[in-house]
Amino acid sequence: MLKLELEVTGKYGIHTRPSAHLLNILSTVKSKFRVDAYIDENGVHCNAILDIMALAKEQGSHINLVF
Repeated sequence: MLKLELEVTGKYGIHTRPSAHLLNILSTVKSKFRVDAYIDENGVHCNAILDIMALAKEQGSHINLVF
Protein backbone atom coordinates (compact mmCIF):
# COMPACT_ATOMS: atom_id res chain seq x y z
CA MET A 1 0.00 0.00 0.00
CA LEU A 2 1.29 3.41 -0.98
CA LYS A 3 -0.04 6.57 0.67
CA LEU A 4 0.54 10.06 -0.69
CA GLU A 5 -0.54 13.11 1.32
CA LEU A 6 -1.51 16.22 -0.63
CA GLU A 7 -2.25 19.72 0.58
CA VAL A 8 -4.93 21.76 -1.17
CA THR A 9 -3.15 24.98 -2.13
CA GLY A 10 -5.64 26.55 -4.54
CA LYS A 11 -7.26 29.77 -3.35
CA TYR A 12 -10.77 28.36 -3.83
CA GLY A 13 -10.03 24.80 -2.69
CA ILE A 14 -11.13 21.82 -4.74
CA HIS A 15 -13.71 22.93 -7.29
CA THR A 16 -14.52 21.79 -10.84
CA ARG A 17 -11.22 22.46 -12.62
CA PRO A 18 -8.90 21.00 -9.95
CA SER A 19 -11.25 18.01 -9.56
CA ALA A 20 -11.09 17.31 -13.29
CA HIS A 21 -7.31 17.71 -13.31
CA LEU A 22 -6.87 15.31 -10.38
CA LEU A 23 -9.20 12.77 -11.96
CA ASN A 24 -7.31 12.97 -15.29
CA ILE A 25 -4.03 12.26 -13.52
CA LEU A 26 -5.49 9.42 -11.45
CA SER A 27 -7.12 7.83 -14.49
CA THR A 28 -3.64 7.06 -15.86
CA VAL A 29 -2.85 4.92 -12.80
CA LYS A 30 -3.36 1.23 -13.46
CA SER A 31 -3.92 0.24 -9.83
CA LYS A 32 -7.03 0.85 -7.75
CA PHE A 33 -6.96 3.88 -5.51
CA ARG A 34 -9.07 5.73 -2.99
CA VAL A 35 -9.03 9.26 -1.68
CA ASP A 36 -8.87 9.42 2.09
CA ALA A 37 -10.16 12.81 3.16
CA TYR A 38 -10.30 12.28 6.92
CA ILE A 39 -14.04 11.57 6.67
CA ASP A 40 -13.69 8.04 8.02
CA GLU A 41 -11.15 5.21 8.05
CA ASN A 42 -12.40 3.81 4.74
CA GLY A 43 -11.97 6.90 2.59
CA VAL A 44 -13.98 7.41 -0.56
CA HIS A 45 -13.55 5.96 -4.04
CA CYS A 46 -13.50 8.91 -6.42
CA ASN A 47 -14.52 7.78 -9.87
CA ALA A 48 -16.16 11.03 -10.99
CA ILE A 49 -15.59 14.76 -10.71
CA LEU A 50 -18.62 15.11 -8.44
CA ASP A 51 -17.15 12.56 -6.00
CA ILE A 52 -14.01 14.67 -5.65
CA MET A 53 -15.91 17.95 -5.45
CA ALA A 54 -18.19 16.48 -2.75
CA LEU A 55 -15.17 16.31 -0.46
CA ALA A 56 -15.50 20.11 -0.19
CA LYS A 57 -11.85 20.61 0.71
CA GLU A 58 -10.77 24.19 1.28
CA GLN A 59 -7.36 25.77 0.90
CA GLY A 60 -4.92 24.39 3.47
CA SER A 61 -6.77 21.11 4.03
CA HIS A 62 -5.14 17.73 3.34
CA ILE A 63 -6.19 14.62 1.47
CA ASN A 64 -4.47 11.25 1.19
CA LEU A 65 -4.29 9.19 -1.98
CA VAL A 66 -4.05 5.50 -1.13
CA PHE A 67 -2.99 3.04 -3.84
